[in-house]
Amino acid sequence: MRPIVLFLLTALAVGGCATHRPTSIADQFVRRGEPSVRLGDGADRDRPAEESLATFIEKVRQLSMAMRPAPAGTATIVETSNRELAEALAREAAHPTAETHRTVGEIYARLGVLDLAYGRFALAIKTDGRDAAAYDQMARVWRDWGFPNLGLGDAYRAVYYAPRSPSASNTLGTLLQALGQPAPALNAYRRTLALEPDAAYALNNVCSALLDMQKPDEALAACQRAVQLDPTLLVAQRNLAAVVAARADFPGARPVVSGQTSVGSGLPPAVAPAPVVHSVDELAARLATDRSRPTGHARTSVTADSDRR
Repeated sequence: MRPIVLFLLTALAVGGCATHRPTSIADQFVRRGEPSVRLGDGADRDRPAEESLATFIEKVRQLSMAMRPAPAGTATIVETSNRELAEALAREAAHPTAETHRTVGEIYARLGVLDLAYGRFALAIKTDGRDAAAYDQMARVWRDWGFPNLGLGDAYRAVYYAPRSPSASNTLGTLLQALGQPAPALNAYRRTLALEPDAAYALNNVCSALLDMQKPDEALAACQRAVQLDPTLLVAQRNLAAVVAARADFPGARPVVSGQTSVGSGLPPAVAPAPVVHSVDELAARLATDRSRPTGHARTSVTADSDRR
């Protein structure tokens, strides 16, 4: 009798009760309804049971942001700090025309934000495909970016749509000169002067082109006239100093470069030292080096736009 009882008890322990499913070795180690491996157990222990995963992630994000060093300073936003630009943007939003787009672009360009300036000029042209002023400004942006070749098409379009515009003709000349073509540039500057005879910027550019063509004697009169018409045109003063030095009159160039010209010297007073060269000796060395280069030489002259000093 005792062997039979022992047999029945053993069978129940191994097979389980008839009303329950058979047990397995896994059942003895894994609780039903729970994964065998729980990831992030350490984090779960620290997080209250009622806190959601999204809340926990947000808390971690806030803590990580608090650990960052404080920014050194807040960048100035030109759209809010520049009143002229803010007003132009408001007019553009109220009346989106080619003129308002171009006006915003011109202000951006003056502030040196050329990418946004280019976008506004492109928008002006999209609004009015014959907007010569916008083409002119786009050509200047390409030139100031250092890619005058990419602005030639826009410069020629500006001249085409506004053949009586001295500004468009002048801009074309500056692009040609930047491409190492001073002779065609000189023709463009002379067309500008035909349209605006007393344009100091165009006279300066004539002087600049003649300097690049190694003709300082011819450039002298243009530079002198440019400074006479506009004594504040610094680029003309720099070019005049280069002309005087190129004619081997270094004592005469020294006062212009250093800003020490007197009223009775026959040369205009310099408003500020010329940043193109720092001394007459340096200017002479650069000019001597340039004379040995037949084409594509480093320019010591400076061009000017109709609205730029």
